[in-house]
Order: sequence, then structure tokens, then C-alpha cells
Amino acid sequence: MRSKRKLLLLTSLVSWLWLVQRHLRKRPDVVTTTGWLAPIIWEGTFNRRALRDHYARRNLTVGLAVFAAGSRPQPRLPAVPYQVCPGIVPILSWGLTVISRTPRVPTMKAAAPLTPPPGTGNARVGRAFSRSFGKLNSRVRALGRAAAGHLEPFLRSAKKHFMTGYRAVFYIMVDDPHRLPDLEPGPLQTFKALPLAQDRGWHDLDLVRMRQLGELVADHVQGEVDFLFSAAADQVFQGDFGVETLGSSVAQLHAWWWYRAARDFPYERRPRSAACIPSGHGDFFYDGALVGGTPLRVLHLVEECLKGALQDMKHGLNSTYESHLNKYFFLHKPTTLLSPEYGWDAVLHPPAQVRYVKVLRHPKAAW
Repeated sequence: MRSKRKLLLLTSLVSWLWLVQRHLRKRPDVVTTTGWLAPIIWEGTFNRRALRDHYARRNLTVGLAVFAAGSRPQPRLPAVPYQVCPGIVPILSWGLTVISRTPRVPTMKAAAPLTPPPGTGNARVGRAFSRSFGKLNSRVRALGRAAAGHLEPFLRSAKKHFMTGYRAVFYIMVDDPHRLPDLEPGPLQTFKALPLAQDRGWHDLDLVRMRQLGELVADHVQGEVDFLFSAAADQVFQGDFGVETLGSSVAQLHAWWWYRAARDFPYERRPRSAACIPSGHGDFFYDGALVGGTPLRVLHLVEECLKGALQDMKHGLNSTYESHLNKYFFLHKPTTLLSPEYGWDAVLHPPAQVRYVKVLRHPKAAW
């Protein structure tokens, strides 16, 4: 059964890559392929009908994990128009357009080979880390409560737009399952509420989310889904998030940095940090709000990020999850990159290149 699933995934990925590559030439205004030949998914670079016909025969199941702690109502986020007219793009967007007019992929040395993931029975990922530290600080608790306030609009929008027409499992990680939003799953959808274990020691809410995600994959997800996405709750799906996003390792380009040169990226530059990317290196800056891939690749990402964060803590360095995520993708190149259309920040007006905002993120000021 396992070899059959591996063959299915390999066939699906090869066919999907062929379908996507046929359409990349339709977006000359943006970078559509990386230096390691991974596609960057923009609206207009794929054929929806061909992808649906292809995946309809594959009997796929896709998981979506969302983390939330606490519970309170959240005001509805005003929508960014799904289709943006370039004629009304404000001055900020015009500036981004000018800066990014010439597509460019910086030259990078070959990626390091992927280290095989640790044993699949490692359900203790992160637990040894949490035993070594004191109570979670108040800032993380406050951020967790805010994340829970976004949960209902996140789930309502995901029901409508995430992998419609395919089997989807929503893994909802909450500290109190009895206070979940009163929502029923749609056709082909399953909701699974999983309690959050008490967490201690991490200064970064995203590191807390990663630790819980690692335990979720090790304890529940493997064998249930073919692909898994992990998303922050402070987002709203506004358009179709479909099979064009699938890949063995999926990374999201950051809305604030996708048009900038690598020398300007806010990488971790301190040599003592495990997340350090030396000056003069790097290719893209990735957003930690969304990651995806096969369950084993997601688990490997989680373990490497937490390992680096623990190393920095021991050295007295206060590094962020996003720094470790970018170091991971610097060493282990993603096979699929999602354009900023799949993670646009609500405080920004989309430039002409961002034709459709598929996922809109709440501004951090709302936290």
C-alpha cells in the first residue's frame, strides 16, 4: 500500500509539473521558474481544467492544519477585490511594479541534498524541547488569543475555497475543543479538532505552532492525507486554493519581499545563529504563514526548524521561526513556490502583477 501511494504521488507530481510548465510563458511580467527549475505559481501560469482532469483520477486527500489558542470574536476583514484593475493601483503599487518590472532569479549554488526524515514513529518531536524551559511568556499567550479570534472566518473561507471538489481534512488545533466555531464541514470535508498540549519555553508563537504541527504529523496525519498544508489562522481565503498549489515541498513567497533583491532580505545574519544565511547568499524570502508538502517533508521541516531554534536558545540568541524557515528552504529547496497572491497582506494595495488575491492576511496591527 505504501509503495502504491509513493508511485501515485510521483506520477501526480511529474504530470502536474508538466502541465504547469506548459503555461509558465503566459506571465512574462513575473518570475515563474526558480534557478533550480521549481515553478512559481501565479494566476495565468496553470490550466485549471487540465489540472482538474488530471487529479480527478488520483483520489487525493489533502490536509489543512490550523493552530489557535483561546477564543474571542474577530471583526470581519474587509476584502481586497479578487480581481485588481491596474488602473486604480495606488502610488505604492506603482512603485512596486517599477521595482519588479524585470523578472530575475539570482544565481545560486546547487542545493544541498535532502536529509532523509527521522523515523516516522518519532511522536516526541518537540516534547524534549518544552521540558527544558519555563512557562510560556505573556506575549505568546496574547498572540494565541488573537489567533483564536481569527479561527471562525478562517474556517468559513477555507470551507468555500480550499481544495473544492477533493477530499480535505481540516486539523483544528485548539486549547478548548468545546469552544470551536459552530460550523459543519462541507461535501468531501472532515473536521478534526485536536487539543493543544500545554506548551512552555518558546518566545515565538510560530515556533509553538511548529512544535504542535510536528506532533500532529507524527501522531495523526501520516497515512491519512497525501499532502498537508499548515496555515496561520490570521488569514482569509478569497479565491480558489486548488491542486495547482500541490508539491512535495511548498513554500510561500512573502508579500513584503517578493520584489526585492536578496541582499535586502531580513535574513538572520549573525554567524552564531543556526538560522544564519551569510551576506551575498539567498534567493527568495519566504512567509511562515503557510507551508506545505507531503507529511514526511513537512515533518522534516518542523524538526529542522525546532532543532535550530533550540540551538540558538542554548546560545542565548533570540531568533525567529521565519528565520529558521528561510534557512531550511535555503538548504532544502522547495519544489513548488506560491506567489504572493496566496498570502497577500491586507495593509498593501496589490500591484499589477498580483492579479488575484487568493488568500488575504490580517494586518499584524489587528493582533
